[in-house]
Amino acid sequence: MGINGINTSILKNRMLCLGILLGNSVVTLPAADTPRDLWTSGWFWEASAGVSIVPGGDITLGGIDYESDFANGLLIKGAVGKAWTPNWTTTLEWFYRTNSINELVHAHGTITGGDLASTNAFFTVTYALDEGWSWRGVRPYAGLGLGYIQEVDLDLEGYGNEEFSSRGAFAYQWLIGLQRRIGRHGLLFLEGRAIASGKQELASSSLPRFAAIEYDTWSLLTGLRYSF
Repeated sequence: MGINGINTSILKNRMLCLGILLGNSVVTLPAADTPRDLWTSGWFWEASAGVSIVPGGDITLGGIDYESDFANGLLIKGAVGKAWTPNWTTTLEWFYRTNSINELVHAHGTITGGDLASTNAFFTVTYALDEGWSWRGVRPYAGLGLGYIQEVDLDLEGYGNEEFSSRGAFAYQWLIGLQRRIGRHGLLFLEGRAIASGKQELASSSLPRFAAIEYDTWSLLTGLRYSF
């Protein structure tokens, strides 16, 4: 006899059978995935803003060459991209920039007032140096890009409020910067850029005449990257 009248040998046999059944029915669960390193592989978006600089930008109006002086202006950029390795990323960028005109000067007169603005789209490749080059988490990087100047607008308040514009011109850019990770998803960056698009011919919106400008620009901007 066993416990409370139950045959202990029968109980042991039943428990053994149950153990065998449970053992045969156990499904081995896969190991939990190692968290993906969002810094070295994966998609991200960027938002940034900074200073737009037109270092030269001499303008030709009606066959007369004007020496231009532009105020530092605003640049706003949005981008999406992908990090392929700890070092290499590719990015599709769109940005808008605008600069006020201080004055356009030639031997016989001066034009004041107005602004110069453009919208741009670029495909850019960047390379960040290895972590061994970092200092307190800050890493340098550099990049090259090929892009398209979608539109350039020149508004001349001191020239009868005449407006000139052009659409479609290829350009290239190079950049250098510093970046630092913030938490798991964020990255802060500070960079300088130079864009070369050469001479642009702009048509008047009201009269059958043209303006020409050497449209090469610089910029200094800061922003945030968010990986997802």
